[in-house]
Order: sequence, then structure tokens, then C-alpha cells
Amino acid sequence: MKVKNISFLLPLQALDRQIYEYNKDIESMPIELDHYKKQLISIKREILDSKNKIKELELKKKNLDLEIGGIEEKIKKISDLIITAKKLTNEEYQLMLKQKSGFEADKKVIEDKWLEIETEIEHTKKSISLKEDDEKDIDSQISVKTSEINAQIKDLTTKKNSLDMKRSELLTDINDEMLKIYDRVLNSENTNGIVLAKINHQAKRKKTSTFEDFIYSCEGCSMELTPQDVNKVLMADEIIQCRNCSRILYMNEQPQLT
Repeated sequence: MKVKNISFLLPLQALDRQIYEYNKDIESMPIELDHYKKQLISIKREILDSKNKIKELELKKKNLDLEIGGIEEKIKKISDLIITAKKLTNEEYQLMLKQKSGFEADKKVIEDKWLEIETEIEHTKKSISLKEDDEKDIDSQISVKTSEINAQIKDLTTKKNSLDMKRSELLTDINDEMLKIYDRVLNSENTNGIVLAKINHQAKRKKTSTFEDFIYSCEGCSMELTPQDVNKVLMADEIIQCRNCSRILYMNEQPQLT
């Protein structure tokens, strides 16, 4: 297949490069929301954990209430005995007072624990309230950001569709076989939307009398090319691709021999 000067594909390359960038931007924009979504998930988890914590604390408080009730009943029984007992020795009386005092001390310890738990519950409720405010703020930010991103995506999609139409017009002048090779490279990985690669050249020495006096490289991946590869590109009998990146090679100007 005689390919003439492959550089006539450069306008198509320019369009495809821009389309690639538009597609890349369109795909990456929703990722901007991930930061907010992760924050939201984290706060929701913290709120749920705090609510579960309150349930556990309320259960502990309930158990302490039962303990306090049991102790108060014991204190009442001893108090009633002290009042109603007709014949108590001083030793028995002092023993009952000691028992009552011990129960009262136990009750005080449990009441202190109850108050600590109640304080912790109130603190946790305040924390939940603040986190719920943060949750609303992030929800609002996500809503605003989503609207912005959707507007940007719509604008980019309109621009991309316009380029797609221009691309379709360019394709009418391109050989099917050549287009097949071009599209295969375009759709392969790691080309970043760049299909054509110019051949760069640098003189090995001051005097350059033959093509062998130059070092040639692919502009796409910097891989060194052989003079034979370059000669094939200049002959234009076939499409020559870089052995490393598979891009289609072309040459704008030949090396100047001296």
C-alpha cells in the first residue's frame, strides 16, 4: 500500500488528541466527588457508632438504676428495723447502722457511676448533633459540586461531539486499510491519543555524508530507530510503526548531508 506522506494524517491526529483530552476530563470529573463521598461515609459511620454507644450507655445506666433500687430497698429494710425493733442491744444497733452506712456508701459509688454515664451520654449527643451538621454541609457541597461537574461535562461533551463531526469529515479522504491501522494504534493502551510519531535525528559527527551518520529516534517513546527503518518511512511503500510504542512513524524533513 503506497502511503505517500503520512503527515497528511496530522489534522486527524490533532482532532483525536483533543478528543482524547476531552474524554479524559469527562471521565475524571466524577472522581472529584470521591473526596466528599468518603467524608460523608466516614461521618455517617461515626454517627452510627455514636448512636450505638448511647444505646450501650443507656443499658448500663438502666442496670445501675436496678442496682440502686436494690440497695435502697436494703437501706429501707434496715431503717424500718431500727425504728420498729423493740429490743435491740447497743451492739445490734451499731451493727445495723454500720450496715446501713455501708449500703449508703455503695449507693453513692453507683450513683457517681450513673452520673458519669449520663455525662458521657450528653457529650455523645452533642457530638452527634455536630456531626449531623457536618453531614448536611457535605451533602450540600456534593449537591453543588455535582451540578458544577454536570455542567462542565455537558460543555465538554458538546465540544467533543463537534470534533467527532469534524473527524467524520476527515475520514472520507483516508484509505480504509490505513484507517484500520491508525484506529488500532489509537485504541491501544499508553498512546495517550497520539498515533503519529515524528522521527527525530541528531548528527553523530560534524561531517555527515550518509544516513548512517545520524542517530534516529521515535518522538513518541524516544526509542532509537535504525537507518533502515527511516529509509522505509521515506520510501513510503508501507506504514512503518515503532517497534516499541507501535505509533506510526513519519518524517517532516530529511537529515542534511554535508
